[in-house]
Amino acid sequence: RLPSPIAFNHVVVRATLNGAFKWIDATATHQGGRGNSIVSVDYGYGLPIKPDQQDLEKMSGPDKRSGGMSVIEKYAVDEHGNPALSLLVETVYTDADADWMRQRVAVKPVKDLSEDNLDFYRQRFADITESIPLKIEDERDANRITMIENYSLSGQAFKKEELLKNFISPAYALTNMLPSRQTAP
Repeated sequence: RLPSPIAFNHVVVRATLNGAFKWIDATATHQGGRGNSIVSVDYGYGLPIKPDQQDLEKMSGPDKRSGGMSVIEKYAVDEHGNPALSLLVETVYTDADADWMRQRVAVKPVKDLSEDNLDFYRQRFADITESIPLKIEDERDANRITMIENYSLSGQAFKKEELLKNFISPAYALTNMLPSRQTAP
């Protein structure tokens, strides 16, 4: 018996690329990449449509580290200037993380993403403002998304927050990438 088209809402292709099976969801609207750079999906099991195929096959989707996020923050400080602090943030998402961000950008207006990001930096610099609107570059074939953010802090706010002596920039992007618990070697 073949599955009913009413019971499924995906078309998944099992392709062989460079000798390895890859499960590709042809209905994934925000997926990027070409060939080997397409991230495999994992819906549990799939039923290949081929002669004599009767059993479901386990899908092997992306491993937990398929994709990544790289964040570079560039600070320019001139305590006597206005702005006294300029911040350029470049965040690059690749593979599965790029697919996730592409989905997020599709459902959330860029203005709202920009506000979310500004709120994040306001936790560190209370009076920081966006100096240039958020820019999002999508290199879909490479499955890479780059977000470029620009912020500034006035000289008055810089002095008020005493940033010259209290400047701290934590490695916040590592928090969800590290194991919750590490064991000794």
